[in-house]
Amino acid sequence: MGLMDKVGESKPSVGGVSTQERAEQLMEAVDGHMLPSGVEMLREDEQYSGGRGTEYLEGAGEWFHFLFFQIIFLGFLIVPGIFVVGGVLGLLSGSPAGIILICVGSPILYFSAPYWFKKIFNPDPIVLLTLRTYYDENSKFFLKTIEEENITYGEVYETEIGYALQVTAKHRITALHDPGSDGAVRPPSYSVFVWEDKNEDDQAVIFLEKLDYRASEEDAEQRARLLAKRMGLRTTNPIVQNEMNRYAYSDQRVFFR
Repeated sequence: MGLMDKVGESKPSVGGVSTQERAEQLMEAVDGHMLPSGVEMLREDEQYSGGRGTEYLEGAGEWFHFLFFQIIFLGFLIVPGIFVVGGVLGLLSGSPAGIILICVGSPILYFSAPYWFKKIFNPDPIVLLTLRTYYDENSKFFLKTIEEENITYGEVYETEIGYALQVTAKHRITALHDPGSDGAVRPPSYSVFVWEDKNEDDQAVIFLEKLDYRASEEDAEQRARLLAKRMGLRTTNPIVQNEMNRYAYSDQRVFFR
């Protein structure tokens, strides 16, 4: 994907500089670890992939989450395996039901077994993606970068532009309310994000933070107003997520200094 695909249509920016040019300039500063005055990193998010899945777990919560889903996935190996073994034993004892068990268990085992053997004996390289979001307060400009590191082979690849956005008068800051789900499977929560007023898809463009689950609507509005003042943007009334299901959210927080 080229730079223009990531920054969208190049539009005039502060001082007549286009979105593309400003993204390239800020990218050079980021690569040189010399952030210009008025530019700061809002978010840093690390995402791991590959390996056996245990090499980068931290804390009891991540271990619980990992083990919970691995037990579920392991069921797709154990249960069909039991069906196949039971089917073979049934055929040896002269039971025609053994054919049914084999026909049910074999396809599932055929697709699930290679996954587990690969994950245990030949896992993919461990890759770390570091996502950083920067904000230029002087020109009201967002830049998201993606840095990829292959930890297994000790290789670091060139940092790429994930997203670039020139904030205009059409952008707003909004508190998004997720009412949660029945049975408290997913508790209610609030997020704060930037979006473009009356855009074609009503789609959020920059996610700022997800508030603690104990936060109230008043807390969310207060946080939205604080960030709006910080960025010189207007706020909107809170939006309920299930009414605008094209929105998503991020659990990363803004850490303005």
